[in-house]
Amino acid sequence: SPGPFVAPQTLRDYQRDGVSRILAAYRGGARSVLAVAPTGSGKTSMFSWLAAEIKQPVVILVHRRELATQAANRLREFGVDFGFILAGEPMRPWARVQIASVQTLVRRKTPPAGLVIPDEAHLSTASTWRTILDQYPRARILGWTATPWRLGGKPLHGSYDASVVVPHPHDLRDRFLR
Repeated sequence: SPGPFVAPQTLRDYQRDGVSRILAAYRGGARSVLAVAPTGSGKTSMFSWLAAEIKQPVVILVHRRELATQAANRLREFGVDFGFILAGEPMRPWARVQIASVQTLVRRKTPPAGLVIPDEAHLSTASTWRTILDQYPRARILGWTATPWRLGGKPLHGSYDASVVVPHPHDLRDRFLR
């Protein structure tokens, strides 16, 4: 369940800059954007902020319960009403944002979405993920990963229209060494 309302959070400056560059990629004609961000940079915060700000239905795709819980906690902090499409969790189909387990959603009817967010997007070329993403031919796709290549070292090149590094690892390092 979404839980009690928590005062909305804000983004750090580098996160705001990254989100701006992602939105610019969409304005530039991309339908699918791969956001590459180092571990610890706040990927979940950035996509949760976007889910809070846009007024369209959003589906967040995860492959592990731990990631669903992380997304739920962050969405709560941003004051977003959400539901789960996840085994063992009660459904809330009226919620604008749905956190969906790939393993569960691939067996169900996909909910509407204007934005689909694959978390751990380096997995998004797998057949189960593709089956789901193919159900959203008009939705924008925003994949998030710290590792922009598939298992076996193959790049994700060609799977997304544009990529944005949010932030560059050296920028984060310099930020915390000041």
